[in-house]
Amino acid sequence: MTEQALILAGGLGTRLGDITRDLPKPMVPVGDKPFLEWLLDHLGSYGIKNFVLCVGHRADKIQEYFADGSAWGYKIQYSFEKELLGTGGAIKQARGLLHDRFFVVSGDNYLTLDYRDFDDRFDASRFIGLLACWRNSPPLFRSNVKLSEDRRIIEAYDYINPAGKDYVDSGIKLFSKALFDYFESDVKFSLEVDVLAKIAAEGGLQAYPIAEPPLDVGTPDGLANVREKLLRTSRRTHVS
Repeated sequence: MTEQALILAGGLGTRLGDITRDLPKPMVPVGDKPFLEWLLDHLGSYGIKNFVLCVGHRADKIQEYFADGSAWGYKIQYSFEKELLGTGGAIKQARGLLHDRFFVVSGDNYLTLDYRDFDDRFDASRFIGLLACWRNSPPLFRSNVKLSEDRRIIEAYDYINPAGKDYVDSGIKLFSKALFDYFESDVKFSLEVDVLAKIAAEGGLQAYPIAEPPLDVGTPDGLANVREKLLRTSRRTHVS
C-alpha cells in the first residue's frame, strides 16, 4: 500500500472572498475542525500517514495547527512556495521529500474513495499515473478527460478544451517517480496543462472511474455543500 500523499495546499482561495483573506483555503472550518483535517483523517483511515504539504498563502496557519503531525500519528513535512509555482512547480519543488510512489491530492477536494482499491489498481509497470475520473453528468465542472472504450486508459487529457471529453479529473492521483521525467525545466508550470496531456498522448495514464463527484471547498456554495455532507456523515457515524 502506498503510504505517502502530497497535498496541494498553496493556493490563494480567492473565490472564497474574505473567508481566506487571512486563512489558507484548506483551513476553512468544517464543524469543529479545519477541512484539511477531515481530508488527512480520511487518507489516514486507509493507512496513508506520511504527508507532504505544499503550502504557500498563510502557510503559518497550517504549520501552527498540524506541526509535524505526531499528535495525529502522522508524519508531516512541508514544502514552502515563496511564490505561486503552479501545481507542477509545487510537486517538482517537493521531489526530494517524495517516495517512489505517492498520491497527489488537491487540498480543496474531498472524495469518499477506497484508497486501498485505488492503490491496488495502479499498474506502475505500464503507466506513469492513475487518475480518479468522474463522468461529468450532470455537468458540474469543465470536462477534461476522454477515456478508452473499456474506461481503463485515459486517451486524451486537455484541461483547457473540453471538446470530445466527458470525464473530469477529480483531483485524486497516484504516480510513480517516473512522473518527473515529463516535468518542465521551468520553475513555474501546471501539472494539468503542461504535463498530463503529454503523458496521456503516450498512453501513460490509467483511469479509475468513480461514481460520485468530488466535494469542492473552493467556492462559497461548494463550502456549504462540504459542510452539510461531511457533518451529516459524521453524525450518522457517531450514532451508529
